[in-house]
Amino acid sequence: MPTFMALRFLFLFIVIIGSVQPLLAQRVKQKKVPLELLMGFRDKYPAAEAPEFRKTKAGWLVKYKHLGAPQESTYDKSLNWVATRTVITEASLTYTTVRILQERFPNCKIREVMRYELPAGIETQLKVDCEKQSTALVFDVEGRLLREELTKVQSNK
Repeated sequence: MPTFMALRFLFLFIVIIGSVQPLLAQRVKQKKVPLELLMGFRDKYPAAEAPEFRKTKAGWLVKYKHLGAPQESTYDKSLNWVATRTVITEASLTYTTVRILQERFPNCKIREVMRYELPAGIETQLKVDCEKQSTALVFDVEGRLLREELTKVQSNK
């Protein structure tokens, strides 16, 4: 029968191995990430929490939290930053955007609101559902409507 000291040692060993294993797995993943990408990301987002780097066909996707908000940044194959996407709330919309929505889409429901940081500036993209169609809207940082695209038409059944 194992002694109390042996059981205590076994318990401590299991706790240590269990807490170190995730750290080792994270390091192995980060070794595969190009150093230039790691450094560029850390320079751009020094306050980013728990970044997860994923290789994609177009380059790299980094998921993380920045100032408490979930974000995604994309990088091309040359490791150049392309865009950062943040989910935002309707309360974050500018007065101009809200006014345009009330005038042009009065009976529509906002389904999704995203803010995109791009090299050319910041855009807010909304998806709105109207009676029988869904529309994607793109606004500039001042709330002016830049583009509007019908994304889905629902059939009468």
